[in-house]
Amino acid sequence: MIKVDVRVISATNKDLEEMIEENEFREDLYYRIGVIPIKTPPLRKRKEDIPLLMDYFLNKYNDFMNKEITGFTDEARDIYMDYSWPGNVRELENAVEYGVNMCFGSKLSMESVPPRLKNSKVIQDINNSKLPLQEQIQIYEKDILEKKLEEHGNSHKAKLKISEELGISRATLYRKLAEYKLT
Repeated sequence: MIKVDVRVISATNKDLEEMIEENEFREDLYYRIGVIPIKTPPLRKRKEDIPLLMDYFLNKYNDFMNKEITGFTDEARDIYMDYSWPGNVRELENAVEYGVNMCFGSKLSMESVPPRLKNSKVIQDINNSKLPLQEQIQIYEKDILEKKLEEHGNSHKAKLKISEELGISRATLYRKLAEYKLT
C-alpha cells in the first residue's frame, strides 16, 4: 500500500451546473472537483492582458526559434488587439508562434499575422462601415479574391482551384477578376 496526496486542477469552458441539470455531467464528480471554482473571463473581456501576453509569447518563441524579433509593428499590434480571441490565450499563443515562424524582419508585421486574424479585421471593418451594403459586399469579395490569388497564384491551374474552392464557375471568377482589376 502506497499513500499519495493528490491535488487535481481542472478547467473547462462549459457550464458544468447546466450540464448536470441536463444529465450530461455527473453531479458527484462535480462536487468532488468543484471545491474552489475560479471563473476567468474570456480574453476578449480582458483586452489589457493581450499586450502582456503577446510580448511574453514573443519572447518565448524568440528563444525557442533562436530569433531576435524586437516587437510588433503598430498595424500588427492593432490586429491582435482588435481580434475577439474565441480560442482565448491558447489561440493568442498559436497566433504569436505563427508570426514568429513567418517573420523574417526585426518586427512582427502584417505579413506575419495569421490570415484568420487579417480576415477578421476586414469583416470587422466592413461591419463598422457606413457604406451601402452592396459596396461592403464588393470590398469583402475583392479581399477574398486577392487572398486566394496570393495563396494559389495567378496561373490558369490556380484559377481553376480558386473557382472550385469558392464554388463559382471559372467564367464568374474571370469576370470578377476583371471587374476588380485583379488580372
